[in-house]
Amino acid sequence: MTSNFRQTLHAAGSSATAAGTVIDIGDWGAAYTTVYIVGSAGIASGAVTVEAAHASDYAGTWAPLAVVTAVASSVVTATTAGAYRYIRARISTTIGSGTVTVLADVARMQ
Repeated sequence: MTSNFRQTLHAAGSSATAAGTVIDIGDWGAAYTTVYIVGSAGIASGAVTVEAAHASDYAGTWAPLAVVTAVASSVVTATTAGAYRYIRARISTTIGSGTVTVLADVARMQ
């Protein structure tokens, strides 16, 4: 049996300087995380990198788990398996001519 929770990491983001919301999944005992990148109409370019780190305020380079290209009027997913402490979705390439909303579904086995 699994249990899940959902967290918004970005709401209508487009800037490449936006790191997004950091979520703590370490204490929750996550087995895997699925990140949904929801692209608005008109997106011409851009990418989101899903990253992990040992501390929520880590100022260095976070470990990349997946890089996802944003697609206009579409949902693209990236699923990571592992017991990470903190994850975030960083807009790593500016979203051109649109925005993305990024959601994370975190699941654990019970």
